[in-house]
Amino acid sequence: MELQYADDNALVALWEEDLQGILSAFEEASKQLGLAINIKKTQILHQPPPNSSTPVLPPNISIDNIRLENVDYFPYLGSLLSSKAVIDDEIHHRLS
Repeated sequence: MELQYADDNALVALWEEDLQGILSAFEEASKQLGLAINIKKTQILHQPPPNSSTPVLPPNISIDNIRLENVDYFPYLGSLLSSKAVIDDEIHHRLS
């Protein structure tokens, strides 16, 4: 799944392999249009299942063999997305 607004894009996938495949296809399409993905601005926000009893490692996603940074928070279109997938962080962000 891909969410686009102006020059902001968010790619969504359930599995690491799917996200890598979507990102690779997005990168290839961008190149064909003469565009480039800004790797410094591209980050991964992993939202593991809530209350998971087993630790889940963050995904290893890369563009041109450069591993993308995994983050716990990500601003997107005025909202603050969290790796915990709870609304508490968004409420605190908006109140501040």
